[in-house]
Amino acid sequence: MSPRPFGRLGATLRGAGRFQVATVALAVGCAVGVGAASLFGTSPGDASAKRKAPDLPVPTTRLVKQVLRDELHAPCRARSQVTRVMPPPLPAGKPRVVTAIGVRVGQPVKTGDLLAVVSGVPTFAFVTRIPFYRDLGLGDTGPDVTALEQALVAAGKLSTADSVFDSRTAAALSKLYARAGAAARGLGGRVRLASSTSVPAGSEVAEIDAAVGEVVTRGTPLMVLTARTPTVTCQVPGTAAISAGERLSIGVVRSVGPADPASGQRDVVVALARSSASAEPTDLVLPLRVTKTAVLTVPAGGIWVGAAGSFVVRKVVGGNVQSVRVHVGATAGGYVAISGGGLAAGDEVQLHIVSDRQVGPLPPASGGVR
Repeated sequence: MSPRPFGRLGATLRGAGRFQVATVALAVGCAVGVGAASLFGTSPGDASAKRKAPDLPVPTTRLVKQVLRDELHAPCRARSQVTRVMPPPLPAGKPRVVTAIGVRVGQPVKTGDLLAVVSGVPTFAFVTRIPFYRDLGLGDTGPDVTALEQALVAAGKLSTADSVFDSRTAAALSKLYARAGAAARGLGGRVRLASSTSVPAGSEVAEIDAAVGEVVTRGTPLMVLTARTPTVTCQVPGTAAISAGERLSIGVVRSVGPADPASGQRDVVVALARSSASAEPTDLVLPLRVTKTAVLTVPAGGIWVGAAGSFVVRKVVGGNVQSVRVHVGATAGGYVAISGGGLAAGDEVQLHIVSDRQVGPLPPASGGVR
């Protein structure tokens, strides 16, 4: 049996030996790990560098020649088309007695419809833009004759219109008057048209103010007609390229007024299409031409600021980039009208904005400014 001091010393030495072995093993392990990392792995810094996104190339686009168009939210107000049907002119002293009413409230009105008869004189409706102001005789010409014949042709009551009141026109009117039990020709052999009423297309009877047997005065309307296809008056900028007769998504432009010197606005009257007749007339979206003709354009992201605050586009030619000074004009739909520098449609230019952020490094222009 060994003495206890030696036993304690041996235990101590054995413990120290184990510590040294563990220390050596740890050092060897670290060395092996570092070596393995150097052989098979990367450092955190290298890994971060490798994860960095590569620089993206500067995007390009091509110049386009086009008519710039935009949408305008124009304040509009409804403009009603009202026709008041008045009693026909009669000789002085002759009472005006309503003997017939030929329509009912809500009825659409078309050319040849008998509206009313007062003291034996019928009043017919004609869909024209020119009111009748006189009786007509054979050989008469004028805008009212043209309007009358065009209305009769549209109603299928006359084959062609030649703008001359001839026997064919008189015969077509005689048939209308015969249905009302009246003669077409009045005193002097002239056809009585001054008693007829010119109405806008799409009119209907809104109200009837007279009754059969009632005595009416000259200034009292027999009935009121309103157009089923309304119009609206919209205020648009005086610089907007819009013209009468232009077809819009909501209807047809009927007239374009002069620009107001104070506000710069102009009144544009639009006859609404049937599909838009029920639309809210206080704010309509009007598609407008911003430029009257096709112009050279570039996306807004293709405009750069050059020296002294000038505007340039960066034209790509054979891999080189040239800064070309331009004048900027109207803008619409993300495009800008440009001129100058000998540019043409199809030229490739650099963009500096895509999705509202700058992309990639911007290479210096190699061709200077021209």
